[in-house]
Amino acid sequence: MILTVTNFSSRYSKVSMLRTKAATQDLKTPDEVKADFLASGVMNNTLTPDQVKDKFQKRGITFSGWAKENGYRVNEVYRILNGQSKAKYGKSYEIAVKLGLKSAA
Repeated sequence: MILTVTNFSSRYSKVSMLRTKAATQDLKTPDEVKADFLASGVMNNTLTPDQVKDKFQKRGITFSGWAKENGYRVNEVYRILNGQSKAKYGKSYEIAVKLGLKSAA
C-alpha cells in the first residue's frame, strides 16, 4: 500500500501517519513488523556480540581461554567481537561461526 499526501503538515511525519492508520485499520506498525521478522528466525538464530559476551559471562568462560582451546589468537577473537573485523571469510569467518555470530554457509 502506498500512501501519498499532497498537503503534508509539518507537525506530522509519515511514520506517525502510518502508525495512526495502522491503529485504525489493525495494520502492523513498522516496529511490530520488525519484531515479527526478528522473532521468525529468518536470520538463522545468530547471536549479537553482546549476546555472545553475556553467554560467556554466564558460563564463566573467558575469551582468551576459549581462543586458546580452539587454536585461535586472542586478538582475532576480540577483533570479531568488537566489530573491527567483518569476518566474511577465512579464519575470522570460522571464529564468528563457532561463536555463533554468523551462520555456516
